[in-house]
Amino acid sequence: MYQDTNQVPLSELLSRLTAEVRQLIKTDLALVRTEMNAKVAALRTHLMLIAAGAFIMLLGIMALIAMFIIAIGNILPLWLSALIVSLILLLAGGIGAYAGIKRLSRIEWSPRQSVQILKEEGIWLKEKLA
Repeated sequence: MYQDTNQVPLSELLSRLTAEVRQLIKTDLALVRTEMNAKVAALRTHLMLIAAGAFIMLLGIMALIAMFIIAIGNILPLWLSALIVSLILLLAGGIGAYAGIKRLSRIEWSPRQSVQILKEEGIWLKEKLA
């Protein structure tokens, strides 16, 4: 249509710029969405580990209750085995929950890559508009 960019009306240039900026924003939002979905998936995994650890600790508590019942009812031998099982379950559950919490604290929650791209595009856009 126009041979030279000097012949293109300002209104058309602005509408092209607006369309390109809209497309750029859509692409950036898709990138942010993808990055956050990956972080949510990691969060889900770590929360499942914490829940599994908590469940194992609950089993330990149940075993402790059984130990008290047996100890009171029989006064000795059986309660010792119940105590050992309870302590093992509590230790395993505590280790599992601690591992989940530790891994959860290592997650970087901000969409770092997307923010960097947005900054770069902002600098590029400023240079083009200047």
